[in-house]
Amino acid sequence: MKPNFFARRALIVLCIVFFLAPFALRGARMSLQRMQNNVKDWLPADFPETADLEWFGRHFLGEQFVIATWPGCTEEDPRFHRLVDRLRHEVVPQAIPGLGVDIPGEEVRPWERKPFEELTEEERAELERERAREIGDALGLGSVGDYFENWGGLGEKWLRGDKEQWYFVTPDGELYQWSGRTNLMGWVNRAIRRNVLGQRSAEGELKARVGRPATDEQPNEFHADPQKLMARLFKSITTGPDLVDELAAEDGPLWPRGMAPEFAAEQARAEALERLTGILFGPDGQQTCIVLTLSEPGQRDLKRVIGRPLLGRPQGRLLELAEQHAGISPEELKLGGPPVDNVAIDEEGTITLARLVSYSALVGILLSLLCFRSLKITMMIFFVGGLSAITSLGIVWWAGGSVDAIVMSMPSLVYVLGLSGAVHIVNYYRDAVEEYGVQGAAGRALAHGWRPCTLAAFTTALGLLSLNTSNILPIRNFGFYSAIGVMATLILLFTFLPSALQLWPPRFHTVRGDDGKVRRGGFQRHLLNFWIGVGNFIARRHAWVAGTCLVIFVLCAMGLPKLNTSVHLIKLFDGDAKIIRDYAWLEDNLGRLVPMELVIRVQPHHIRSSRPDEARAADASPIDERFQLNFLERMEITARIQGVLEATFGEDGQGVVGHGMSVPTIAPDLPPPGFATVRNPVRSLMNRKLEEHRGEYLATDYLKIDREAPYAGSELWRISLRLGALMNVDYGQFVYELKRAVEPVLMAYDMRLDLLQRLDQQREGRGAVRARIAVLGYPEQHETVRDQQRGRDEPAEFAIDQTRIFADTLRDLLVCAGANVMINPQPREAAPDFYTSEKWQQYLTEHFDGVVLLDDRPEQELDFLHQHARLLIDARGHRFDPLMPGALTAVDQGHPVHVVYTGVVPIVYKAQRELLNSLIESIGWAFCMIALVMMVLLRSGPWTWRNLLNVRGGMISMIPNVFPIVLIFGMMGHLHVLVDIGTMMTASVAMGVAVDDTIHFLTWFRDGIAAGMSRHKAIVEAYRRCAAAMTQTTLIGGLGLAVFAFSTFTPTQYFGTMMLLLLCAALIGDLIFLPALLAGPLGKYFCPQPVPQPAADRRTSTEADTQPESTFGEPHVSGSAAGSKRMVRKDRAHRR
Repeated sequence: MKPNFFARRALIVLCIVFFLAPFALRGARMSLQRMQNNVKDWLPADFPETADLEWFGRHFLGEQFVIATWPGCTEEDPRFHRLVDRLRHEVVPQAIPGLGVDIPGEEVRPWERKPFEELTEEERAELERERAREIGDALGLGSVGDYFENWGGLGEKWLRGDKEQWYFVTPDGELYQWSGRTNLMGWVNRAIRRNVLGQRSAEGELKARVGRPATDEQPNEFHADPQKLMARLFKSITTGPDLVDELAAEDGPLWPRGMAPEFAAEQARAEALERLTGILFGPDGQQTCIVLTLSEPGQRDLKRVIGRPLLGRPQGRLLELAEQHAGISPEELKLGGPPVDNVAIDEEGTITLARLVSYSALVGILLSLLCFRSLKITMMIFFVGGLSAITSLGIVWWAGGSVDAIVMSMPSLVYVLGLSGAVHIVNYYRDAVEEYGVQGAAGRALAHGWRPCTLAAFTTALGLLSLNTSNILPIRNFGFYSAIGVMATLILLFTFLPSALQLWPPRFHTVRGDDGKVRRGGFQRHLLNFWIGVGNFIARRHAWVAGTCLVIFVLCAMGLPKLNTSVHLIKLFDGDAKIIRDYAWLEDNLGRLVPMELVIRVQPHHIRSSRPDEARAADASPIDERFQLNFLERMEITARIQGVLEATFGEDGQGVVGHGMSVPTIAPDLPPPGFATVRNPVRSLMNRKLEEHRGEYLATDYLKIDREAPYAGSELWRISLRLGALMNVDYGQFVYELKRAVEPVLMAYDMRLDLLQRLDQQREGRGAVRARIAVLGYPEQHETVRDQQRGRDEPAEFAIDQTRIFADTLRDLLVCAGANVMINPQPREAAPDFYTSEKWQQYLTEHFDGVVLLDDRPEQELDFLHQHARLLIDARGHRFDPLMPGALTAVDQGHPVHVVYTGVVPIVYKAQRELLNSLIESIGWAFCMIALVMMVLLRSGPWTWRNLLNVRGGMISMIPNVFPIVLIFGMMGHLHVLVDIGTMMTASVAMGVAVDDTIHFLTWFRDGIAAGMSRHKAIVEAYRRCAAAMTQTTLIGGLGLAVFAFSTFTPTQYFGTMMLLLLCAALIGDLIFLPALLAGPLGKYFCPQPVPQPAADRRTSTEADTQPESTFGEPHVSGSAAGSKRMVRKDRAHRR
């Protein structure tokens, strides 16, 4: 007989696999080096929340800030001053163009004020140092902890730049980009040349020459100290003591007038400390911190700034400087801020990979040995699973993608699915050996197993691809790359595994029975007998089993509507993670950390300026200059909104935010509302003083000019809030309440303009000066928010007094415009008919130029007010509810003064909403695609237009496939367990894995039916053929993944736990629920049309069906002599 393909080509196939394996390893290594996490990347760029955060980052530095402190970090701590002094050398000098003013305190460097020819030698050397640092900034140069001096024999020193590119600087100051390759072939080539041929070389492209060539007396300073070539990773540095000194300086913003200098200094300092407590100082007024913003090189690689030395990476620059120059250990240093979150996600994912992968593999190997009692099989299976996982990571790099903490769960998934396929192929191989012997068994196993394994991988890939419907990019990437990785495992299953089995055929553990027949032994025999017993029981009592499963299914399904999602950054980490310990200390000893940014945008035509150039531009404004806002009034917008937020959400309110930071925080105390006159010039003088210092405020990170259309030229006033990271704040509820507190203020500013313009028109150009305005419906002092909310659906515990906020703001604005404002001019205790009387009519007409109606009151009649008031402003629509259909914020309505809500909080809130949508959509798409495949798979008979799909069979087969999802997620809903990113990914994966086993079971069931068996016998035959393999894959994969439940990275932790539960539930669905359905009335929809057989064959088939269960190992043949054997089974694996 002609040998099959694997008998002829097995060795060649193995050589090809082993040759390609290093390329997979390199791809995986490069993917891990490119690993990065950024919360901004969670949502697509076209989402408003993402676009707003990107816009914020283009205008303000503080979007990427790092807070650094340690126990005992005070102004008296010498370590504080040493670290600050060293960090100042790592800050990129900032140019602030277009201010039109000189900024006091800004140092002008010599080469910026003199021609090069006039510079001294020292000034030229300083200019060269600055040029070298700019080169380092552009290339992202940094040390890896060792300069590898003279590695290439040139006396060179080595630095690493962006994208892991190597550079070296020679003793003459020549900087080269190394042209060598970092892949395996390059490493082998260099090892041979260096260790065998004794050749050392360093070749590259010349990028720059820095400094003077070295001489015997004077070495090149950049080669002598390569740190002078390193990228500067920080953009700005702010410390608490420095800001206090600036605010409390003589004639500074907080310096009191008319007080003795010694008392004035003390009061100014106390005022500065009070303003900065919870921001730059702790509650004790002593503990302080350093706030750093990151430069472009720092933002390109956050781990280079604050990363820990893991997997060969160097220690982050900030940690290095703190340890080497200030004596602050990495454990003692406390870090906070969005970059710290992102790096911590990277590191916890890396730690999980390094620590738990080996344990997971060890558990799987031990279980495999227990199941197969063969070291050969165990090594083959785990080579398939391990190489599949490595290849899946390599695919990410080859495709130009990047790995994040969510995608890091992919290798574990592909590993389990690779194991599953390998276990099934090995069991097919065992069957082939037991039936026909070792010769050609590998080919026969593949002939029978390729179809169900391909279909299983394809349906799993469909389940994973359904995650592409998610708007959360890490989940989308996980689904896409995992689907490719799963399909790639088929290559190993169909090439390496049969070849290995052909060259190194294993010996299975068997026992000889009393009748002399050879049967499977050990664990396999007990497992097989158990499932055959279960199969017979289910086949006899299918109605009871199916009914019980359906009841459980329905009860659990009732919990699905109760599911809630959570995307809380700090909950991504275990309680023992360093970031949790640091954040707990920081919030107790310094302040809150999670950023919520509000940017107030004042459009140009609303700005009144005393600067000649801006005043000329304002002349073209459609708004009268009298109604524009001067600098003081624009600053008051910020102060008012910040005051409302701190009163509502601060320590005296809900207690979820600390002190905010804005321009008013570093400005003098603002005067009370009033109209500036010659007799009372306080406000005009303050406005002039603030206007004079406008350039200084623009130099801060809290006032900028919008540079982008359609709002170019607008002023941007930033309010930076900080939420408690460990306070379990519902970000969705917080953003909802935040808008309800802010939008009434903005509505008041918009109504101010409308009211002033209408008053000016009514009073023939006299504006609002001395106009009398009545405000009706203002809440009385004794009236609570609960009283106002009667009859509305708003929860009292979240109630915000929007009417009072709006009315107070509008009143102050009208007072500043010169109007006299009266609140509820007649008492509410007046007779009910007073507000429709002639006296009230006369009072309105004679005493008021305008009336503002705030709220519906029983005693006030709108028609009466319309008829008798000179001017009526209906302000009853001032309340804002973001959940109401058609609710529009000020920016949506195009108001000239509006707020942009941005920062990490809106991003996380949007991701939280998208998570539940993604869960529903991905499960829906997975169900539809897999159901369609099952309808095609379960059809039988000739292909006709009416026989393209087995719709009923396909839909019924999906019941056990969704059973694990409904069971586990339904229980989560009943138990109020929140769904996070790690949990959400498992739903579609579980459906795909469940379909794997469903396909294998149905394949054997339908083969039995096609061979003429009864449904009962076909079910038992399916148990015999694949139940053991399904149990083995669940044990090996599920318990192997369960190791990840010990991860300190919560998504990985939940992913491992959920996969174990879902795999067990899938096993129940496929080996209990599915057979019960097959044995019942619905089973007829799964049965193919029987293959016609001769009468003799039918009798033989019946005899085979009635054989005792213990003869499983015997081939399905009739007759005793070898020459008289006739084929009974009609599937491909049994045809000769």
